[in-house]
Amino acid sequence: MGFSFRQIPPGIVRITVLYGTMLFSSDIRAEDVGLCLAEFEIASSTGIDLAPLRGTIQGAEGASSIAHWAVERHRELDMPEVISLAGLWIALYQPDIAAGRRMRFALDDLVKRDGGAWVMCTTDEYGVEWSFAVSPVSLARCGEAALPWVRRPAEATLH
Repeated sequence: MGFSFRQIPPGIVRITVLYGTMLFSSDIRAEDVGLCLAEFEIASSTGIDLAPLRGTIQGAEGASSIAHWAVERHRELDMPEVISLAGLWIALYQPDIAAGRRMRFALDDLVKRDGGAWVMCTTDEYGVEWSFAVSPVSLARCGEAALPWVRRPAEATLH
């Protein structure tokens, strides 16, 4: 786990979050993505029960508040993973149901086709406006500084 530009190994989903000017990254085995998201929902349920809030503004705000809380504690153990999972959760279960479905399909397709994927999440320093991209693992080839961050226009970001 942790941040790296190294090649993404087979069977891995790399989640990278650009939170304002801070960069966080975690690698998760592709077969464990669903389990990790379920564990994230369970761990957050003492404050915010995210599972029933999938696809809602309240869910996105809840996951974003968890990410913000973790960013404030980013030097503590496991906080980069919490930030990454919060970003992935928002990407896959965002209030724009069709966009969330496209993200889930793109992630599943890349994992089946390439054996892994790179999920990139960007947000402002407050965790208010989010944008997402799913890319093939080839963008993280060893030695390349490929950062396809795109700050999308306001109409294409999650507010």
